[in-house]
Amino acid sequence: MVAMSKLRRPSPTVVAVMIVALLLTALEWSLLPTHPWVGTLFTLVHCLLLVGTIWSPVACTGLMVALHVVWMFMTHGDAGTTQLWGLWAAFGITAAQSASTLTALLPLICTVSTFCERSVVRDQPVSSSLMIAVTYWAAWMIGELVQITRQRNRSRQRQRQLAQQERLAAQIHDALSAEMSYLMLHMRKDAADPRFDDHARAEFATMAQSASDALCSVRDLVHELAPAHHDGALRAQQRANQSAVLAEEIHRVESRLRNLGFSGSIKLTGDAGGIPVAVFALAHRAVHELGANIMRHGEPAPYDMTLDIAEHVCIDSHNSVRNNGVPASGTGLDSLRQAVEACGGSVICELNGTIWHTRVVVPNNGLRAK
Repeated sequence: MVAMSKLRRPSPTVVAVMIVALLLTALEWSLLPTHPWVGTLFTLVHCLLLVGTIWSPVACTGLMVALHVVWMFMTHGDAGTTQLWGLWAAFGITAAQSASTLTALLPLICTVSTFCERSVVRDQPVSSSLMIAVTYWAAWMIGELVQITRQRNRSRQRQRQLAQQERLAAQIHDALSAEMSYLMLHMRKDAADPRFDDHARAEFATMAQSASDALCSVRDLVHELAPAHHDGALRAQQRANQSAVLAEEIHRVESRLRNLGFSGSIKLTGDAGGIPVAVFALAHRAVHELGANIMRHGEPAPYDMTLDIAEHVCIDSHNSVRNNGVPASGTGLDSLRQAVEACGGSVICELNGTIWHTRVVVPNNGLRAK
């Protein structure tokens, strides 16, 4: 059973239409000359189904149509007119809330049954059936127009969001790309300058590599914000060389940790070239984020990270923690957890004494057969 807190909240327009339909149904029922208990029960169920269209429009409207058809043939329309108000409201609400093709089938069923019951069974003029059928389709068309208007508004809102993201991407690129490029090139120049000793040149080379990595991260962020500006050929090349890209990231993280006094390695088992692109992106991101966490919060001591690619991609990281590490914001792991959980995976973090353990598990859906 769906919890009440999770039920969809109806719009004020839907509530207003529903209240009017219920009031008119109750008013017409009260004006009927007789009130048999079967007719009262049918009307009550009909009203309850109308309210249910808020949360399950197609199913409840389908039941309303079935109820209306049965009641119409049972009474030959004499005591079934109270249901028309609810049907009109249900057709409009369903067409406005659902994009299913069944929304057009429901008024079609009512149209056919109306012609059969009125023109064939009761031998009434076709114009009478046509008038009722027009009201079915008019209500449905109003709902369809509302649906089309909503879709256009969502499309325009999405376009505005993309335009804002592109402006933000351009600002990030303009603010950071030039400075990071200058820093990288300057450090490379100093790393090749014989006036500095070997130790200084090695430090300059490390700083140049860090600036290059930061520049790549900025460009990746720009590409995420403005995918239309992404270099498609480069992305296709990365997809074709996933194993090499992941191995390069592992080597980069190991080198950074080694330069900061950490000892250990990142062990990879399995073929990264055979996993889906989305899973590969999460694995690449997890290695980068876990390595960054070790650098920021770990004690320069032995660490261990394993990356196992099989039916699941499992990444385990163990490292000792220090009390005076870089202040933590928690944003990196929280963002990684949200991305992993969105793909059906999990991120577990726990502290065992002085050892921090992080485990990332991502389902490897779509693993190609060897």
